[in-house]
Amino acid sequence: MEYNSPLSEAKERLLISLLELNPGQKVYEIGCGEGRLLNRILAHSDAIGLGIDTDVNLIEKAIKDAQSLLLAPNRFEYKTISAGEIQLDERSVDLVICNGSSHALGVGEDAYKNTLLESWRLLKEGGTLFIGEAYWKKKPEQDYLQFIGEPVGVYNGFQENIFQAETYGYDPYFAIASTDDEWDMFEWSHKINIEKQIKESPDDSHLKNKRNDINSWLNAYLNWGRGTMGYGFYLFRKPSAAKNTDN
Repeated sequence: MEYNSPLSEAKERLLISLLELNPGQKVYEIGCGEGRLLNRILAHSDAIGLGIDTDVNLIEKAIKDAQSLLLAPNRFEYKTISAGEIQLDERSVDLVICNGSSHALGVGEDAYKNTLLESWRLLKEGGTLFIGEAYWKKKPEQDYLQFIGEPVGVYNGFQENIFQAETYGYDPYFAIASTDDEWDMFEWSHKINIEKQIKESPDDSHLKNKRNDINSWLNAYLNWGRGTMGYGFYLFRKPSAAKNTDN
């Protein structure tokens, strides 16, 4: 998997095909990571993109990825900065992307809400929010919540993510959930990658400690997470005649 979320290549292609961006339109990604999603959206649409992340190493990889796709330098920009520090004008963006990065805008139940509100502020009328967010498939067990260190209120259900966006004025026009296979690929990919690294550096104690952490996480995934936590991808439009919301 190429993302810090269970987004497969097939879903990536589907979601990008639904965005309907025109050349020159502006795209902004919060928590862009290595830039894979933003760069492929730009390559597909000829839009102009800005991606931000607090990890300088990921930003460097995002720039290299854009260059590997032969994107013109004036069509992408990546900054090492937090979502709270960057200054962007209201109603200046055609597409906001936040895939698994709502925590950049808040803690617990405020993260998703704040992402909806900040995206609404930034989006032009008729613009789109592309958000990837976890959800509860069922009520989580207390042992699972204790393990991940989160309260039950940190996530909604799949439908509730949509309904909450509607209360802030958005018009939902597509939503899809990751499958069990996509979750399995995502979770086990960490195990595969760490074993490859240890094979190359068998005496690296840092890698061995990281493997222990991955094994612990996989155990929790198999015991609780696989049947409890889901992941949804949502496309929400800000209506053309949108009114400001104070919710």
